[in-house]
Amino acid sequence: SAFMLMSVFNLAYVYSYILDTRRREIAINRISGQSILSCTGVFYLEMLIMSTIGYIISLAATKLVILPLMRGGGFMFADSLNIPRCAFLYLILILIYSTVFLPSIAAEVRKSPSEALTEGD
Repeated sequence: SAFMLMSVFNLAYVYSYILDTRRREIAINRISGQSILSCTGVFYLEMLIMSTIGYIISLAATKLVILPLMRGGGFMFADSLNIPRCAFLYLILILIYSTVFLPSIAAEVRKSPSEALTEGD
């Protein structure tokens, strides 16, 4: 839906800011001997954890707060948030996040440590 697409772009913007502010950490990890693949994996795993927590919170809020409030306001509709549908939507979300985030993570990690440390100064 449009809300999901908007949240992807919003999170992409926020995560690119996070990567930019953590470029020194990335450079230090690379100087310390962490491989490009390992460093990319750490930041990708962090993105997966953040998106999973956000997805779980949004599902809980929808099931426990939003739907009961809408039903109380006179809206009558079936609750279509069953486990298979939620799992399918989660997989689509992760696929979209991976497509959006992996290139920016890889670009930041592939920079030479000296370039990353002097960038922005």
